[in-house]
This record gives sequence, C-alpha cells and structure tokens, in this order.
Amino acid sequence: MPIIFALFICAATAVQALPQNDETVHEGVASCANSVCHGRATPKAGSEVNLNEYRIWLKNDAHSLAYKVLLNDKSKMIAANLGLPDAHTAKICLDCHADNVEPEYRGEKFQISDGVGCESCHGGSQNWLATHTSKDATHPQNIENGLYPLTDPDAKAELCLSCHQGTKDKLATHEIMGAGHPRLRFDMAVFSANQPRHYDRDADYYFRGKAEITPAKAWLSGLTHSAIKSLDLIQDHFDRGKVFPELALFDCHSCHHGMNEKRWNTSSVLLPGSVRLNLSQVRLLADVIEPLNLISKGELASLRKTLNAVNKGSQ
Repeated sequence: MPIIFALFICAATAVQALPQNDETVHEGVASCANSVCHGRATPKAGSEVNLNEYRIWLKNDAHSLAYKVLLNDKSKMIAANLGLPDAHTAKICLDCHADNVEPEYRGEKFQISDGVGCESCHGGSQNWLATHTSKDATHPQNIENGLYPLTDPDAKAELCLSCHQGTKDKLATHEIMGAGHPRLRFDMAVFSANQPRHYDRDADYYFRGKAEITPAKAWLSGLTHSAIKSLDLIQDHFDRGKVFPELALFDCHSCHHGMNEKRWNTSSVLLPGSVRLNLSQVRLLADVIEPLNLISKGELASLRKTLNAVNKGSQ
C-alpha cells in the first residue's frame, strides 16, 4: 500500500520548467564567452553588468569542472563498477555533470564537455539571448522569454536540488553510491557562499527587478524544498511497487558505522539495526518551525507521530 503523507509544511511554489527540461535550444557556453558579452578579463567600468561572468565561472566555479570530473580515475572506477563503458558518455552521469539536453535542443556552439555551464542554470537562451542585452529589457521580461528565475529562492532550490539531491528521473541510487559515488549533501546557503558570485548586488541589480536572497532565506528555502523532495522520492518509490527498497532513501548510518563500536542509534520507534528512511530534512524543518509557531503544538505532534509511523511502515 502506498504511503500517504498528510503533511503541509509550506505551499510549494510552482515554477517554470527546469533548464534541462525547458525544450528550448541551448546555444552553448561559447555564445556567452566572447569579450563583448560575458568574457572580459576584468569588469567593465560603467556597465550595468561586469561582463566578466564567463571567466569567473571558468576559473573559479566548481560547476565548470563537473564534466572533467567524469574523466578522472575515480569516475572510471565507478563506471567500471556499474558496468558502464565510460562515465563521460553515460546518461546517468551526464544528467548532473553536464547540460545534458536532448540533441535537438543543442545549438551550433553547444559542447557537452562544457559541463554545468550558463544554460544549465539560466535556461536555454534561444528566446532571450538576443533580447536580454537591450537597454529596455527587464528581468521579468527576460524570465517571460525563458530565462530561469534564479532570484526566486524556491526556483533556485528546485534547480539546485534536482542534481544535489536528485529526482525520480535522476537519482544517485544506493547502487551508484556503492560503486564509489560520494553521498549527496546540500545546504543552499553554504553552497551559494562557497561558489564565487558572478554578479554585484548594486542599485542597478535591484532596479532591473531582481530580489535579494538572504542567507537565512536561502537556507530555509533549500531545507524546505529538500524535505518536500525527500517525501516525494519516498512516495514515488512506494507508488512504483518495487519489491526491493531503494536504500539511497534510507538513513546511511542505520548500517554504516564500525561494527566493533556499540553505537546502536536506539530510539523508541525502531529496534537497533533497523533501516530507517532518511527523513532528516523533515525532522529538522519541524524543529525550525516549532519556535516560530507556524503550526499548532497538536499539528506538530501529529507531524512527528506521522514520521514515526512512516518509518515503522517501511520495515
């Protein structure tokens, strides 16, 4: 029987299609990289944008290395363990390590080896590349033309989590992690701070209709969407009626610790050694909203009781 979650943490905001699924032509990083566009060596004085965004991404942003990672020895080992010819040609790897849109949506300058490039995050530029440079262009107009709304924390969280946590269509399964892939973790505030920002939050930035995402807002939005996505992934797994559970959805530390160390992780819900679903994002979110009085104490108690019941039902 499928699990039914009677849980309303927040109203999930509907956002436009993620860049990988936007069904518009992705013209390629090279379409943004020349010196009169975003490829200057230094910021352009007096310009509304610095125009050195491409170089910041290329030199300092880990996303530019995403494809190259697939060529290293560890990725070759993972691919071999999974029975794949090569990591850099496998769809399950490219879906998150590159802008892996369908061939019919790849422009003349598109290169899969660019990794997670401009249009992986900003969306296919077919309908906004020519117009976004206009003096009269506004951010809302660019979004209407297909630019992905990264200044919306909900939209940003959905995009980041589509790779850094996964979806029903692309997920770092227990098999993939068993082959050597690192465990996925995500904190939108920390990850945003750790990658170099290729824009300035100045008066012009806000004049163009962009909103600021504070670290607190980024953290909470990322956590909320991660919690919702966890529940969606668990629900989808049970809806498919698979006989063997997808262990990537469970708490890794139910099993993985030194067996000579008697660290049972006991609880009043499950016996030692039980494999628990990974509901850490939901439990943390419950702890966050408790002092904010966003829901009643009775509703909060019901939520925690439901989470315990979900874990019991998964055994």
